[in-house]
Parts: sequence; C-alpha cells; structure tokens
Amino acid sequence: MIQVLKLPAYRRLLAAYTLNELALYFGSLALAVLVYRRTGSAVGAMAFFLCAQFVPALFSPLLVARIDQRSARAVLPCLYLLEAVAFGALAWVTKHFAVAPVLALTLLDGIIALTARAIARAATVAVTAPVGLLRDGNVLTNALFSVCFMAGPALAGVVVVAGGISDVLLINSVLFVLIAVTVATTRGLPQSLQEQAPTAGRLRAALTHARESPAIRTLLSVQAVALLFFTISI
Repeated sequence: MIQVLKLPAYRRLLAAYTLNELALYFGSLALAVLVYRRTGSAVGAMAFFLCAQFVPALFSPLLVARIDQRSARAVLPCLYLLEAVAFGALAWVTKHFAVAPVLALTLLDGIIALTARAIARAATVAVTAPVGLLRDGNVLTNALFSVCFMAGPALAGVVVVAGGISDVLLINSVLFVLIAVTVATTRGLPQSLQEQAPTAGRLRAALTHARESPAIRTLLSVQAVALLFFTISI
C-alpha cells in the first residue's frame, strides 16, 4: 500500500479523485435540501436525484467514449473547471430559485462528474498497472471513496446549518478549481489512456464484451442490484 503512494502521479490523481468525490457528495446534500425545502415535495427531491445520478449515468458513457483517448492532463482539468462553473452557477441560482434551472444545472454537472470520475479512474490504472501496483491503487482509491461517501454529506450538513446552501455550493466551486490546478500541474499522467480507436461503436463494443464475459456480467449485475437496494433508503 505504501509503495503505490510513492508514485507522484498517483498521489496527485488520488488527491484529485478524493476531493472530487468529497465535493460531489458535499454538494449533493446541499442541493437535495434546497430542492426539498423550496418544493416541499418528495417528488421534487426524486427529480433532483434522477437529474444528479440516474440520467447522467445513461449519458456519461457516450462522452467518455469520445474523450478518453485524449491526454488525461488536458481533459481532466477542463472537466473539473466545468464543474466549478456549474457549482458557481448553482450558488447564484439559489438566490433566485427556480426548479427548472437547478435541475438543468444538476443534470449537466452530473454528466461532467461521472465522466471525470471514469477518466480519473482510468488514469490511475494507466499509472499503477505498468509497475504492478494496480491492486494496491484500487484498494486505496475505493477506501477513500467510501470515506467521502459518508464524510461529504456530514460536512455539508454542518455548513448548511452554520452558513447556508449557497456557501456550500461556493465552497464546492473553489474546491473544483483546486482540483483542476492539481491535475494540470501533475507530471507523468498518460498522454493517451489507451490505443487510439474509432469513437463510433466503442460503447456498443464494451456492452457486448460485458454481456459475453460471464465474470464481468455477474459482477455488474450484482453491483447493479446492490446499488438499487442500497439507494432506496436515500
């Protein structure tokens, strides 16, 4: 575990990935509270979660397939800066609340966030796999993901009570600027995440591969069912 932290590029990617996850859950709590307070409806909260997670999960693979062959050092900072802009806009919208703009910005940010997560994870694989530290890197990354899943909403709750929802969103915007700078100044990131291939048909090929591989198909099916039931309570 210690060996993987000796890789400068991995340390920077881990910091960026961790801050990204922390900021996502940090902002999600604040936005969920905002939508529920202003609409007074569980349907409004449901619409928020659909725009924040469900719909982006359908569209982000299409975006990943188009940009994941470019340099991670160029792509990731752009995605994080777009998230900074989105949260800055959301902070402004909280002062002039309307459901439609909030949900639209949430949807846009969700697509960008899931795309950045996929690109960052692929970059960590490209950095750790060649030196035989892929398993260690995955263990550490997944552990920090779990911590952020709990810590993000908890911290957001404290800030919402102490300051306000717009403060949480502005903090998020600043965090994403810091993440973008961290990745942009990182040396040793892969120039290309994989061999160049035509964009058309890549997502379809990935789905076919998952369907035809029993191990991958089983793992994805179990994960899908687990996530479905774990998130019902939320």
